[in-house]
Amino acid sequence: MDNPSETLGSKGQCVMEYLNRGEVTLALDVLRKRVSSLRVDRCKVHSLANALLSLNDGDVVCDLRGKLLMDLEKVLPPPISIPDGRLEHLVETTVTAWVDSCLYHSSANPISLYEDHHCGRDQFPTTTTQVQEDGKLTLKHTLCGHQRAVSFVAWSPDDTKLLTCGNIEVLKLWDVETGTCKHTFGNDGFVVSSCAWFPNSTQFVCGSFDPEKGICMWDCDGNEVRAWRGVRMPKVVDLTVTPDGEYLISIFLDKEIRILHLGTNAERVISEEHPITSISVSGDGKFFIVNLNSQEIHMWDVAGTWKKPSRYTGHKQCKYVIRSCFGGSDSTFIASGSENSEVVFIL
Repeated sequence: MDNPSETLGSKGQCVMEYLNRGEVTLALDVLRKRVSSLRVDRCKVHSLANALLSLNDGDVVCDLRGKLLMDLEKVLPPPISIPDGRLEHLVETTVTAWVDSCLYHSSANPISLYEDHHCGRDQFPTTTTQVQEDGKLTLKHTLCGHQRAVSFVAWSPDDTKLLTCGNIEVLKLWDVETGTCKHTFGNDGFVVSSCAWFPNSTQFVCGSFDPEKGICMWDCDGNEVRAWRGVRMPKVVDLTVTPDGEYLISIFLDKEIRILHLGTNAERVISEEHPITSISVSGDGKFFIVNLNSQEIHMWDVAGTWKKPSRYTGHKQCKYVIRSCFGGSDSTFIASGSENSEVVFIL
């Protein structure tokens, strides 16, 4: 059964539209025959008639049209009325479907509905290029200070600082603009295997093969903020921090992955069957990949809902430490080094 109040609103809008077009006779006809026949208070009908007959503002008419449409959306079933935000939902669904079906998607440009989206295989790099300034490659700085081999470097997220370390070397913090060493962490006995920045570019963590050193969290002024160490602490092979700074993911004892929530100290452990050589996290912080010496790359979700990893092959890894990373505008593919002098893209 129709709601008398809603019906009165729609009839009133009908009268108003007739009046707005100057069709007074039709407006009066609706008032006399259709509105007066509704089961509503006669005073409401009279008030409606007085208000509509004295209405001359076109903007008010438009506003009342919008209000009527919103009222109708509340009472009409979905097959008759379009739900709120339906158009935006359809557009987002279409764009998402295009991206998901685009095998070589790597474009960061906005996707337009005016043309079909497609990324070609030729958009992936196939030749070696150099980033040059003014047409030529120039040396900016030579960073001196390490006494032994440097095996690991990490750029800060804001690209203003650089961390360098080695398996039997101290950890050094460099100013990218000036090329000067801002701070040296540890001494000759401070064995650092890897390091990773927090998103604020003012703090970082470093891991050590020495259990007594464990994992340390530092700020750029050399202050130790937090530490995880002890005789039961296994050696750290590699580590990373998610882009939101919430999780610290570490590789322990070659085959063990530990995911630590820095806010709650909740920890989850994943055991692999083969030794792990490196780890990398996706740009959105939802996934991470590890390289295994079994010539496989495993991808896990950070949240811990996956029981098994996604497995990828195609690169060569037998003797050396091979690293991989996520690529594409939405971390949609994996790029990995390989011992056969190639860079392998996994889609």
